[in-house]
Amino acid sequence: MRDHDRVVTPAVRFGFLVPLALGCGWVGVVLTFRTQAGWAVGSPLSAATIGACYLGGMAALAVAAEQRRWLDVRTPVLASLILLGLSVGVIWLHRNEFPIVWFAVHAVLLVAGLAVLVWQLNPSRAFAKQSPFETGRKERAQWWIAAPVASVALIGTLLGLAVLLAPQRIEPYWPWAASPLDLRMTGVWILALGAGSWFALAEGDPARWRAGAAGCVVAGLLALLALVTHPGEVRWDHLPSRIYAGLMLALAVEGTAAWIRATRRTR
Repeated sequence: MRDHDRVVTPAVRFGFLVPLALGCGWVGVVLTFRTQAGWAVGSPLSAATIGACYLGGMAALAVAAEQRRWLDVRTPVLASLILLGLSVGVIWLHRNEFPIVWFAVHAVLLVAGLAVLVWQLNPSRAFAKQSPFETGRKERAQWWIAAPVASVALIGTLLGLAVLLAPQRIEPYWPWAASPLDLRMTGVWILALGAGSWFALAEGDPARWRAGAAGCVVAGLLALLALVTHPGEVRWDHLPSRIYAGLMLALAVEGTAAWIRATRRTR
């Protein structure tokens, strides 16, 4: 059974996407207003920025949960599994700074996500019948449309890996003072964004980028808002700080453009 013949199962929608969206929303709201959500975040700006990532994830998952076709959902599902896997690794690496329940929740969500993915892809299930609203036609993005997504994929992958693997070396160039744990938790989201962008490029059709576009808009705008509301923590005399602000603005703009393209393609 080909992916364009599949509909999203209730297991994927209500067993993974909706719970994960609610969890991201809760953590995002908590971190926006305080510096404690499972671990002690080093600064209000770090908390607000990581909260922006969680709220961006909530937006992407909420949009994904509304989709009916599996091919419109598989990219956010796969990116979420990468996010959860990386989060489990970081939490275990810094296990002395997290309550055990934090590790358990992420591990359970990861296992549940893998289980519903296997269930979704099982060709013997009755839900794998052909969907009447899918023609199987796939539009390929023009190079000038794919290029910004490729930039997000490349920057997200390289920066995410650097922050995850060597936070102490990255910290002097970070726009504000941050602990290794805070940088790694941010790096998890950056790398997941990069992975999701690679998946979007592999999909090729801008009509399938709606969920990721929503996440980019929300995360980019809220990250900029975090800079504006905590100006005293930002190292504005450092060039990386200005580059970071520009990247967050570009992320929001690209997300908006991708949302518009996806909306036009699906009409």
